[in-house]
Amino acid sequence: MEKQSSFRASTMEKQKSFRGFMEKQKSFRIVMEKQLSFMGSERKKSKESPGKRGDLPIHLAARAGNLSRVKEIIQNYSNCETKDLLAKQNLEGETPLYVASENGHALVVSEILKYLDLQTASIAARNGYDPFHIAAKQGHLEVLRELLQSFPNLAMTTDLSNSTALHTAASQGHIDVVNLLLESDSNLAKIARNNGKTVLHSAARMGHLEVVKALLNKDPSTGFRTDKKGQTALHMAVKGQNEEILLELVKPDPAVLRLEDNKGNTALHIATKKGRTQPMLRLYVSPRPPRTLSVPMYRVHDYRQTQANRPNTEEDNLSGPICTSHNSHTHTVNTTPSTLANPSHNSIVSRVHPPSRAITQEMSFRATTQGKPRV
Repeated sequence: MEKQSSFRASTMEKQKSFRGFMEKQKSFRIVMEKQLSFMGSERKKSKESPGKRGDLPIHLAARAGNLSRVKEIIQNYSNCETKDLLAKQNLEGETPLYVASENGHALVVSEILKYLDLQTASIAARNGYDPFHIAAKQGHLEVLRELLQSFPNLAMTTDLSNSTALHTAASQGHIDVVNLLLESDSNLAKIARNNGKTVLHSAARMGHLEVVKALLNKDPSTGFRTDKKGQTALHMAVKGQNEEILLELVKPDPAVLRLEDNKGNTALHIATKKGRTQPMLRLYVSPRPPRTLSVPMYRVHDYRQTQANRPNTEEDNLSGPICTSHNSHTHTVNTTPSTLANPSHNSIVSRVHPPSRAITQEMSFRATTQGKPRV
């Protein structure tokens, strides 16, 4: 009996300890769930928060386009402090001018530019774009006009790959921005990237027809510029899908078709590798006036022609070429013994046999007798 009671006591203690262990696990699980839910809410809040980039109040106001708030913040600082404030960068390296330019807030940009110099206005973010570049990429025309009015030299700035804002705008197909920048300085089109590609290279490769036209109108010679691979804009265009761009690139000088890259490939070679030979082959077929044929062509003799249209003399009737009914050509050339003897000299036109001697005599008789039948 003592053994049974001791066994029961030990069993009860084990059960109690197990229950305590389960309660501890349950409480631990509850704590972990609370922590995870708290972390998730913090992450969601951080993701949705406009200050996730480490923005200052001036950044937030500029990003939202809140002009009155921007003015209010600036008024709390002196002139020297305002310049330092507007030069502040967030975690992405973006200044207040950058975020306002990126989002197309021209009025905010105009206000901020009153307190900046060229050096501060051209501060680039971590992505390599300065405010002028990012506005060109986004196609914000009014922002670019404000920036150019204050600092025209911003158009000459380049990113990490030595691309100008014109290059960036052309790659995106912003034709209005391209025209604006070309009007400010047409020499921008001559600046090449680190790989040697010009603005025309990128526009042709991306298939932006209007941009290609604008660039060629400013300087048709840019079609002959080559990159470090020795390729022209035509080499790049055949990699795309726009056939009209090929025609525009060839218009200034068809000699560009013969240019070879460093590996000896013309644009036609590149097109063949890409399986797009048909558009290129059309460029090699230029319209030309028809050449003089060396083969006699005969027209159908109409016995029903009127007296007014019929030749008056036998010489007039037989001097012109004669066409048989099986030839649909209407071109006429003078027949000579040499051409009649060798009707196959021209392989383009199918061989046409002259009428027999009996038919010729009958035609001559009817011409001299004014179509009267033989008696």
